[in-house]
Amino acid sequence: MPGPTLPAQIAEKLPPIPESADLLVGLGLLVSERPALHAWLRHVAADPAPVAAISYWHANGFAKLILYCGANCRVRLHVWPVGTSPRGEWDPHSHRWDFASTVLAGDGLDIVHHAESAAGTQYTRYIYDGRLIADGLVPLIEVGASEILRDNCYATTSDVIHTVNARGTDLVATLVLQGPHVNDAAAVYRTDGVPDRPSRPISADEVAHLVLQVLAIVDPGGAEPS
Repeated sequence: MPGPTLPAQIAEKLPPIPESADLLVGLGLLVSERPALHAWLRHVAADPAPVAAISYWHANGFAKLILYCGANCRVRLHVWPVGTSPRGEWDPHSHRWDFASTVLAGDGLDIVHHAESAAGTQYTRYIYDGRLIADGLVPLIEVGASEILRDNCYATTSDVIHTVNARGTDLVATLVLQGPHVNDAAAVYRTDGVPDRPSRPISADEVAHLVLQVLAIVDPGGAEPS
């Protein structure tokens, strides 16, 4: 089956526990092979059921498509459909893993970095290990911002607290190379007192539709999936 070949080749070039710098190099290799990347995405669109089975709609309105699962990395495609509102992960949060990401389609991302500080705004901190557990009130301040435009790549370590918002109202798609878990839990910070906002399943038809929309932008002259 041709689909997994490209990500498996990238995974073989990574160390068993890749750090953010390794993932950034791996992502660069992944996106540099544009014909192979587009062919792989067409394979996903032609056979979307395996991806749909492990993917979902994030509660904040975008699709998290898990395209490949390996021992030392995962490849994900995040898609904000046209006109989606809200358009991001507005709760400050960290991750259990390092990752590298790039904007494949659309106007890009706005990322705001935060840090815990006595001078900040009060948030409820939750520990997330697959479920959210309240961990008391913590003040946060903003410590910087980044604008990630199309084809820009960046890497983030597991301890970085940040928010992410998609720019504009057109479709935005990002490709993410995620490392393995390096922490048992991440942190999520909220001010609304809502302990959780559940995600919802995504169908195979929705996966195929989203991937084909992305392909129409990144490879408009490409062949239909076979």
